[in-house]
Amino acid sequence: MYTSPKVIRMTLDEYLARPKENDVLYDDIIIVPPRKPRPAGRGRTAAHFERLKKISMESMDTDPRFKIKEDELRYFKDMKDKLGKRIRQPSSEEKCALLKHCFYTLRGYSQAEPTTGVLENLGESERAKLFGSEPPEAIDLARAGISFATLHRLLHELANYMCDGKGKNIHESSSMWLFVILILLDDLHAIMESNSYELQRIKRALSRHVPAMIKDMTIYDTQDADDRLACEKAERAISGFISNIGIIRQHFNQM
Repeated sequence: MYTSPKVIRMTLDEYLARPKENDVLYDDIIIVPPRKPRPAGRGRTAAHFERLKKISMESMDTDPRFKIKEDELRYFKDMKDKLGKRIRQPSSEEKCALLKHCFYTLRGYSQAEPTTGVLENLGESERAKLFGSEPPEAIDLARAGISFATLHRLLHELANYMCDGKGKNIHESSSMWLFVILILLDDLHAIMESNSYELQRIKRALSRHVPAMIKDMTIYDTQDADDRLACEKAERAISGFISNIGIIRQHFNQM
């Protein structure tokens, strides 16, 4: 009798924190946006801030590469390899699940069929709409079928988005979009000059703005409930970007 594989849903931070847990790699792990946090006490928020501040200072002063631990990197690679084996090739680029998601996000649901031109020459407002939305789950895209040409176009548009705006486009949603692209991006395709260039652009933008984002967290009053929630949201975004920087540098060798 067929038994469906176990599906584990977790945030990016939870995903990277589990490499040592019984050395078990689940069949399917779905990366989901972090849950909305409950109000936390001042001590917990202050401790998180100090941890991120320490990471920032160490990275700027002694190691500007924002490294992640080797076991976390190995776990990412293992999961990326497992996901890669599940990726289906669509019969045409128009049938690509990623293209369809972008088309319906930008154009809305209608009778019109998705076209490859939807990701060409996106304007600032279109990029903001797309990358300000919640990304699809990587496992769903893999099962439905993705075109690597569409993935490469999306990487280009995400790089344009994150490198513009003087840091305002570096936020939690764009962090999640970046992770989905990184875990789906084929390693051989990543070394292509065009894709390597986009990864370098994103890495430089993150390395430039993340320390400033950590510094900006000093404006929050941890005794205020609304400020604590805003601070925790900023922490999640920063932690995700630090992980993404490490993945770009250490897995994709974009030093």
